[in-house]
Amino acid sequence: MLKFLFSFTILFYYHNLVANEKDRALKYLDSFEYRMLTIEIYKSAEVNFKNINLKNSNSCLIEQNSTNNLPLAVITDIDETILLNYEFEYMLHREKKKFSYKLFNKYVTNKSCTPIKGAISYFNFLYRHGVKIIYISNREYKTEDKTFEHLKELGFPIDTKDDLLLLHEKKDWVKDKSIRRKYIAKHYKVIQMFGDNLNDFANDKKLIKKYQDRFGKCWFLLPNPFYGTWLY
Repeated sequence: MLKFLFSFTILFYYHNLVANEKDRALKYLDSFEYRMLTIEIYKSAEVNFKNINLKNSNSCLIEQNSTNNLPLAVITDIDETILLNYEFEYMLHREKKKFSYKLFNKYVTNKSCTPIKGAISYFNFLYRHGVKIIYISNREYKTEDKTFEHLKELGFPIDTKDDLLLLHEKKDWVKDKSIRRKYIAKHYKVIQMFGDNLNDFANDKKLIKKYQDRFGKCWFLLPNPFYGTWLY
């Protein structure tokens, strides 16, 4: 009996601890501090862009060895990098549900996510300077139409659906984004990258450590207190 009570107490304590952590994460994502931080990140990226020699600068893409006068591009993730899924995360927390693509795809279809502060203005700034914006996301390919429409409606620079590289669009386009980055490397010289997860930059922790000096220069990491490789 005592063993059961002890186990129940630990489980109850853990459940409440996780709930409190999610409450704090939601409050943080809805805070003024979070908005100022994302603006700061995108402003820092603009300073970096203005200070580099575009003709002579190296690619910031690990998967790219030679640029051969390729046109310039920036790669960005979507969720929690340029779009905030606060309502979705709040729904999961309120209804005590776990993430599933079925639920998330429905949310994407409703186009309820909001732009992260600083993202729209910065990517339009790049677009005016002739830089292509490539969106690599692990949203499922079946959401391509709604994702494209929503990005356009919000004011993000995206010309065609070819600028969206989504999960399972091709057989080898799995959650590991390195295949899609290699695909981009054939067509563009990548000068900056944006993500909320280390895997948005490289899928190997050793590579992340090797190239960690790129953060704040051509790699820009947005905070995500809800999910990511930092949990594992």
